[in-house]
Amino acid sequence: MVFMSSSVLDWQPILKSWLQTLSVQQNDTLWQSFESIYQVCENRFTWFVFESIYEACERGKRIFE
Repeated sequence: MVFMSSSVLDWQPILKSWLQTLSVQQNDTLWQSFESIYQVCENRFTWFVFESIYEACERGKRIFE
């Protein structure tokens, strides 16, 4: 048996391991739900980060002009 800390693992292997304890229908439904929710959150977070960096650069350009 090999132990890996949750700080090393991504969330997907942990979720998949738990989902295997459920029925096939529950497994499929929950996996699709988690994937779609995660994708939406990831996209919004990525957009927020890029928008924040862009705004900070624009403020910086105005300071140095």
